[in-house]
Amino acid sequence: MRPEKIQRVAAVAVIMATILVALKLLGVLSALSDAGVFLLHGIAAPMHRISSIVQPEANDNGNCNEIAVEIETLKLENSRLRSLVSENAALKTALDFRDRESGHLVMTRVLSQSVDPTFSGLIIDGGHDIGLAPGQPVLIGDGIIVGKIQDVWRKSASVLFLNDSLSRLAVAVQGGSGTLGVLEGDRGISLAITLIPQAERIAPGDIVVTSGLEPGIRAGLIVGTVERVQKDSQEPFQTAIVKPFESTARPILVQTLISDVTPNSIDEDQKLDSLSDERP
Repeated sequence: MRPEKIQRVAAVAVIMATILVALKLLGVLSALSDAGVFLLHGIAAPMHRISSIVQPEANDNGNCNEIAVEIETLKLENSRLRSLVSENAALKTALDFRDRESGHLVMTRVLSQSVDPTFSGLIIDGGHDIGLAPGQPVLIGDGIIVGKIQDVWRKSASVLFLNDSLSRLAVAVQGGSGTLGVLEGDRGISLAITLIPQAERIAPGDIVVTSGLEPGIRAGLIVGTVERVQKDSQEPFQTAIVKPFESTARPILVQTLISDVTPNSIDEDQKLDSLSDERP
């Protein structure tokens, strides 16, 4: 029997019992006392059975609610523990790389990741206050370059991923003829080295690293591997599709390699040189 129906039956029984007691007190049932007692016993027995049914069900409902609350609490705790495990693993890998890297690294936490199809990148919690500047390489994991600092504010900065359509990076292909080229992003989807002369020898599996020809970015930072080569004998150039070593999906921590020579300092030096040349 459903709880709602049981409650209705119990209510009717209580009302009937109350009426009978009132009639007994008024003497209306004095001539029918035996019948009244019989009716009272007949009502009391079902009420006792009903109370024995309703009470356990009420207790069961209370227990179910408590269990549901405990399950939700455990889910939240499990989620927090998973986040801590992921963050600790990322931190350990970053610190291991820091021990081997001779350059100056600054570590920042990822505040958000862009979901805008026109911008593939991150917002991090460091800016001018820790020495960040546009063009500096941004690394994750064991020193894998995934992008460059784009815009910098006082205590935050944006990172442009290598696969963004606006991204360009000077790279070299290890193996074959040691091809140099420019890595370009494509709508946040893929990476490619374009305009490679047909005479250059490139094969799937070749390692792609930074070439060192770009100001502020040293040579040898790992980018990924050549996934496939697109060539046409009728065309003067070939294209290498590059698969990155590290996924940029939801990074927790990143490191920025700060060099004494940054694109900004190069621009300032060039301005000073040009001003000196203009002086009589």
